[in-house]
Amino acid sequence: MKIRFNQVMTALLGGLGAMAVATSAHAQAATADAADSLEEVVVTGSRVIQNGDNSPTPVTVVQTEQLLTTTPRTVVEGLLALPVFAGGRSPQTNPGNSSQNGSYRSLNLRNIGVTRTLVLFDGKRVMPTTPQGEVDADFVPSMLLQRVDVVTGGASAVYGSDAVSGVVNFVTDRNYNGLKVNSHYGISARNDGPEFEFGVAGGMSLFGGRGHIEGSVELFNSPGILTKTGREWGRQVITVNRLNSSSPYHLVYDTRLNNRTWGGYILPGNNAAMVLRDQTFTSATGGLSPFRHGTAVTGGVESGGDGGYYNQASMLQKDVHRIFFGRFDFDISDNTHFYTQLTGMDKHNQNNHQNNEVLNWCISLQNPYFLNALTAAQRAQLPATLPQLSTPGTNGYCPANTFLYGKIFNTIGVLQPDAFVKAYTAQFGLEGKFANGWRWEAFVVPTFGQQRTRNNNNIDNLKMAAASDAVVNSAGQTVCQVSTTSAATLAPFVGCVPMNLFGTASESADSIKYVTTVTEFVATTKQIDVGGSITGAPFNSWAGPVNMALSGEWRKLGYDVTSNASDNVVIGTAACSALRYNCPYPTATLRYVSNVLANRPKVFQEVAEAAYEFNLPLVKDA
Repeated sequence: MKIRFNQVMTALLGGLGAMAVATSAHAQAATADAADSLEEVVVTGSRVIQNGDNSPTPVTVVQTEQLLTTTPRTVVEGLLALPVFAGGRSPQTNPGNSSQNGSYRSLNLRNIGVTRTLVLFDGKRVMPTTPQGEVDADFVPSMLLQRVDVVTGGASAVYGSDAVSGVVNFVTDRNYNGLKVNSHYGISARNDGPEFEFGVAGGMSLFGGRGHIEGSVELFNSPGILTKTGREWGRQVITVNRLNSSSPYHLVYDTRLNNRTWGGYILPGNNAAMVLRDQTFTSATGGLSPFRHGTAVTGGVESGGDGGYYNQASMLQKDVHRIFFGRFDFDISDNTHFYTQLTGMDKHNQNNHQNNEVLNWCISLQNPYFLNALTAAQRAQLPATLPQLSTPGTNGYCPANTFLYGKIFNTIGVLQPDAFVKAYTAQFGLEGKFANGWRWEAFVVPTFGQQRTRNNNNIDNLKMAAASDAVVNSAGQTVCQVSTTSAATLAPFVGCVPMNLFGTASESADSIKYVTTVTEFVATTKQIDVGGSITGAPFNSWAGPVNMALSGEWRKLGYDVTSNASDNVVIGTAACSALRYNCPYPTATLRYVSNVLANRPKVFQEVAEAAYEFNLPLVKDA
């Protein structure tokens, strides 16, 4: 159990500690039919501060109308436009990769780290919604928010290490009455990247004013831009590179990889006996010609030339999400108030991570597809045998009578991870006040989150190794070499379809279907959060009331990952000895893109915290 005590005295020159505890704003009508109402607001920063102007901790209170005026789409995007959140991420800045939800929006105060910025919703901790422990702020509904309180100083004394850089508290309008609808459609000046949003929210009083109910539904859809070539600047293939570690970075135009091409490349690292080395296939099914090199940039990159490049783009990723919210409040008595609310998010993101490829792949000199892609004159130049290569291949070498090969695939779909995110949280709480003016609150917040991430078009390296080793059998048919052995009955090789790797569009649909698979992992997070507080002023000093607060919280956070790819490594190990070349075991992974989360153990974190605060005014009316 971890206990934290925080004592703060507000003096002329500031406080002696850093505090940050948030409770939700509560507005109550003075009389049943009064035209005006008095808001008693407890601002994020401390439970003992009743007025944000008197807070010893730097607090920024932003009304949602202000944020939506500057950034009409969502409150979260309005926050990301503020300089203090410059380190945050959005779908336009998230990198495309194989394990994350690329459309999440994270709040990062002062760029200290996303996991060091605590996100609260109505004063209650929001559970991490990504496998990396980050909070997707899209989880917070926008249409019924009243304001956002931001503690711009460290608040770990009360909250712990996830509040090192500060706290962001989204505060609901708990007394909204009426109905509102929000919608917008936008498209770029280049006639791409469209987006559509629609939302409806409403609220009403119940039971003669003793109760209140409100809710909202928000929908957002953006198909995104998934390739560089979708934009004019992207077609210039601009990257940032440098020659070596001591050279300055600079922009490189028409960036090309110098060791694989779209049609296939016989690498220059082959032995001199391979007279066709440093040549590339340029037509759909062959057309071998000398490789045209560009200007060297780094060891593997050139500007210009015949090399291939990755066509993925993460600037505008596909983003579809739905958010729903509902809240019910009820005054059990004049001094006791009950509330419950439910929030949910259903989100789908897709991004183009990387083109599929083979590199330093060992190809047999007698591969029938290779020989058929050559002209008679080119075949006549080939030696009868080739020596073993000591230059790096998949397993550190290529055996005798093989050569090194590299290719970026046009025909095999791009590695296109998509993430399906679901997150649900409920809040149940009681709050009230005693006759002496002291206030109290007790709450429980169960939360469930799950991210299912699929790696589409993932190459099974074991099957690729089998399919790329084609031979002619006794019946004159081109088949997989492994199909002519007893290993043909092993699970990975049943139905093996040989693949033609020589040309810009040479692979058959059946061979592509054989070598590709869909791998996925499911990351599940569960949290239960229980807490309470009591605040009041037990006595007055010469300058005013001495406010005090005692709060406690217990939470348990669990995390578990399952994957459909983890068990296949055993099959790969057993079947490896049946292959002549490019066996992925033990120096390479079974999948072209491995599920990096597949082997994480099930973990949980349990934390109990307590905090004591007091505010001692030293000077009155000054």
